[in-house]
Parts: sequence; structure tokens; C-alpha cells
Amino acid sequence: MTIDNGLLISCSCPDGVEIASNGGKALVHKSGDVYTALPLRLVLTHRRSYGRSHGHDETVYHGRTSALAEKPSFHPATITVNHWQLRDLVQPCSTNPNEIIYTHDDAIKCTDLSTDKISTVCTLDFHPRCFKEAHSKIVTGGVISSINSNSSSTSLMNRAFAEMGDGGTGEGASWRGLFSFYNRETQQSLGIRLGTYINNNASVNKVSNGTYTSYVCNNDKYLYSTHISNSAIAVDDSVNLEFPLNHSALSDDHKNLVVLGDCSKIFLLHPGQQDGVLRRDNIIDTHCDSGFSTSFSGSGQQFASCFQDGTCLIYDTRNVGAGPIKTVHSTRKNSSNGAFRCLKYSRGTDDLLVISEHVGRVHVIDSRDFSNHQVIVLPVNSIPQRSEIGSSASLVNLNGIQDCSENSIFTPKVLDFNEVVTIESNLAKNDDMNTPFNANYASRNMNNFNLLNAVGFEENSDVTLDVREHRGSTASSYSSMSGSEFDYFDNEISGLDWYEDSGGSHIVIGCCKGLIKWDVDSWSRRTFPSYAML
Repeated sequence: MTIDNGLLISCSCPDGVEIASNGGKALVHKSGDVYTALPLRLVLTHRRSYGRSHGHDETVYHGRTSALAEKPSFHPATITVNHWQLRDLVQPCSTNPNEIIYTHDDAIKCTDLSTDKISTVCTLDFHPRCFKEAHSKIVTGGVISSINSNSSSTSLMNRAFAEMGDGGTGEGASWRGLFSFYNRETQQSLGIRLGTYINNNASVNKVSNGTYTSYVCNNDKYLYSTHISNSAIAVDDSVNLEFPLNHSALSDDHKNLVVLGDCSKIFLLHPGQQDGVLRRDNIIDTHCDSGFSTSFSGSGQQFASCFQDGTCLIYDTRNVGAGPIKTVHSTRKNSSNGAFRCLKYSRGTDDLLVISEHVGRVHVIDSRDFSNHQVIVLPVNSIPQRSEIGSSASLVNLNGIQDCSENSIFTPKVLDFNEVVTIESNLAKNDDMNTPFNANYASRNMNNFNLLNAVGFEENSDVTLDVREHRGSTASSYSSMSGSEFDYFDNEISGLDWYEDSGGSHIVIGCCKGLIKWDVDSWSRRTFPSYAML
């Protein structure tokens, strides 16, 4: 390998693949033929067979680089999603970023990533649908319902809620929304009824010592601005945006507030710095489905909003009227599995954006120029039982899964976005891929079992059974299996976020089996401006 001034000049790779620089681009060659040109500084190449179509092997060569560590780490957590669409439920603690906070039934819990110790942060009188933490203060939102479980008697619980305040609005008699504030330093709790229906999102923002504001999104179409002191929660203002509200984000300078909900519009508001009054600034009609998450970049020059139809729109805050500067699509657009649920910008100098699909996939995007877009693919949660598939038991190892009781069941893989789209397009066209494990999935709703099986990663080549090539020995087993005997499902994602500590920057993803942490190679991001993600 030859490197000059930090740029890769040339290197030799397996299978005769050579990488050479050409005007700042890496060209991937084989046998004198140019296959592709990639705007990368360091390239890792892998040969992948996507399976067979019409009797011919389809082999494609790919180049990729990484700003993430080679392997993630896995940590215990049982995260409860109390509303199936609300999945912004994982966050690092502001005072100790190695503590990851999440919802669990009627409590907020945390896992210390350095020890894997799980502890309870606070217990609530309701099942929170959302929460946010900052400066050791936690706000949560929910609704009065029959599953509020902190009492054995629903009638007793309803009487307790009836005695709660309403922030001085006088509307409490008709309100079923719940909002709480918890101070971890003093262990003080405050709570009010807020809004007619469920509170889908709440923020917490420091105004001064002992004083905070929170913007709360309710299904009753109102955005509520609350003032929180050591002794009380008061409602400063509310604005009717004419559709049920799902999420809001406040810029770091507290001057801009973006609000999304069950319509195609993005609302831009300006919170009053002194009086807390919410002033409308702009309305963007996107023609997308319902919006579920929005975030500002660390510089404040961008904000991104994602929608249930699998569309993410990124805007320059200095010129919103010009339209989005980038549109990002889900790998399974217009499907339930591919619905975008949560997005977060990184902080510091990494300039990355992560977006979660409803099930099994997380997008990692370079927000400097958007040229690099990759997808973390989580493996399936369960697989055919060894006792049920006899000689085909090596299928257990298809996706790096050695034993369901071990951490090896978590073997997330990272692919280029276009690679995922191409693989699934090929799978959809393959007439001979009619085995039970993919028969129930439409091409636009592809699952990770099929995707990871098709990729055929090299590290599992010794133990992987190619279903297409071994159809003769296993077809009878498959055809005789019932749905319950071939039971598996993809990892649903409950939230994701970034955090920084002395070891650098990290992505943390919450899913059915716990927390997955991936380290970001921040040094490479600083050294190589166009360094891609893995």
C-alpha cells in the first residue's frame, strides 16, 4: 500500500483487485477492466454473489470505507415501546454519557455501558409514550388509560389523576394527557394533566438555574409551551396547528422550532425569548405522509424531518424557501417495515445523520455533501429451530448467528444504500426464491433474513448453507413446516442517538434484544473530509 499526504495511491487486494488514485477518486480494477469509481480515501473490497437468476451467477464487486469501528458492542436492556409508532426512546444521560436511558413499562431505566448494570431512574404513574433528558432533568408524556399500572385499582388511579393540576389553564376536567417532570439530583417529581389526548413528544430546555421550558406535542392538535420551576409546572402558551402533533425540535440557539404531525406539512415556529409565546414563521407542504421525527444539525445550518412513507427531507435553515437540499429514501419506501421513525444529527465534527426504519435498519449519512449513504442491517431475532430442520441446521449460522443465547445473534452488517436496493431488486425478480422464510414478504417490504442470506458474508462462508443450491436436500423439510415451526422476525428499533465521551463519538441503537453501540472513527472524519461510513 502506498499513501501520499494522507491519500491512498495504490494497494493490492484479494482476488486481483487493485485500487489506485485518480484525481482524488479511487478506481477499482480487475483484469484491466474498470468496474467503478468511488469518491473514497480508503477502500475495502468484498466480492458478493447475489444468487442466481435465469441460471447465471450474478457477481458484483463493491468498494466501501468505514468511519465506524469494525464491530459493535452489545449491552442488556429491555426497552418498552408504549405506542407502536413512537420510537424515540433511547438517549444518553447528559451528565454521564455511558448511561443510556430508555423506557421500560411505567419507568425510566438506564444501562451503564461500562458495567452493563441496569438501574431504575424513576417510576411513573403511567406508561410513558415519550421522554427527554437534559441537565439531569427528565420530562415524560403519556395519557390516562386502563394500562396505567402503578396502582392495583384503576378507579383509585383515576382519582389520583383527577387531583392533578392542569398548569393553570382551567382545562383539566376534560384533559387526559399526562406530563411529568423529574429532577434526578433532588429526586423531586412534578406532574400535570396536559392536553386532551396522548402526548407524543416532549422536550426539556434550560432557561436559567432551576427554570426550564418544555414543548409538548399532543394528539389534540395543540403544541403546548410549559414553564417548569422547582415547585410547579405552568402552561405559558399553546398553538393549534390543525393536525395531531408527533414531534418537535428546538435549535441550539432556541430561536427556531420545527414541528411535525399527522399531515404532510412542516411547521416552523419562533418561540418568544421572554414571554414564551409561539409565533408562526413558515409552513412547508412536503406531499409526504405523516412526520415522526425532526432534528437540527450541530451547526444549526441544517434541519432534517422524516416521514412515515420512508422519506427524509433535509433543509438549509438559511434558505428554507429553496426547498430541500437533499431527499433521503428508505430501503423499503411506502411500507410498514421501512417507515422512518427517528433521526438524529451527530454533534461535534463528525457531521453524520442517522435515521431508523421501523424494523431492522439504520441509515448513516454524511451530512457534509451527502455523497456517502450506508445502512446498518440488524439480523433476525429468531430462526428455524435445529430440531425442526434436521440436516439443514447449518442455516442457524446464515447471518453470523451461532447460538440464540449468545451475543453472536447480534451481528449487524453495513452495506451501501445502493447495494441494499440492488440486492432486494434482484431478490424480487428471482422466481426460484420461494422458500417459506421469504414467501410472506412483498418486494417493497423485504426482511433482513432474505437480505443477509443473499449477501453471503465471507466470515460465514464455512458454515453457510445456500438454500438455492441445496434445495434438493431441504425442500421436503421446508414444505412440511408450519408457520409456527418456521418462526422468526426482524429486530424492531425503539430509538437511537449519539453520545461523546473520552473515547470519542458513538452511535447507540435500541432494539428488541437490547442496546447496540458503534464507535465512530472521529479521527478519520477530521483527517479525511470525504471519509465514508461503513
